[in-house]
Amino acid sequence: MVVVLRDDHTLYKKSAITIQDLNNEPIIIFKGGYEPPIIDMFKQDGVPLRIEYAVSTVTTSLNMIQEGLGLAILAELSLSNLPPNVRTRELEPQVWREIGLAVPSLKESSHFPMEREHPGGELSISQHNFLCTLI
Repeated sequence: MVVVLRDDHTLYKKSAITIQDLNNEPIIIFKGGYEPPIIDMFKQDGVPLRIEYAVSTVTTSLNMIQEGLGLAILAELSLSNLPPNVRTRELEPQVWREIGLAVPSLKESSHFPMEREHPGGELSISQHNFLCTLI
C-alpha cells in the first residue's frame, strides 16, 4: 500500500511516509476493504486516525486528493491513472492486504493450471506466490 498525496503537500518531499507522519492529516478512506488494515496501523502506532471522508471509488479518492482535501492510503495496483498533480509515496512499514480468490473448482479455472504434484485442487507454491504478487 502507498500514500497518495498532492505534489505540493509537505510530505511529498519524503521518499517514504510513516504512520507517525500522518498524525493529524486529513485521510480519505476508501471503503473497498481497505479500512481494517489502515485502522489497525494507526492503532498499533498510537496515532489518532483523522478520517475526513469515506468514499466508494478510487477515482473519487483521487479527485478529492487532487483538490487538496486530504491524503489516502491505497493499494498500488488500484492506481493506474493518477491525476497530473497527484503522486504516491511508499508507506513504511510496508502493509499488505490479503485478498481471497473463490472459484467453484481450481481444476476448471483458467490461468491457474494445476500442477501434477498437487492433486485435489490445492494451490501449488508457485500459484500461491503468483496470487500474492497480485495483491
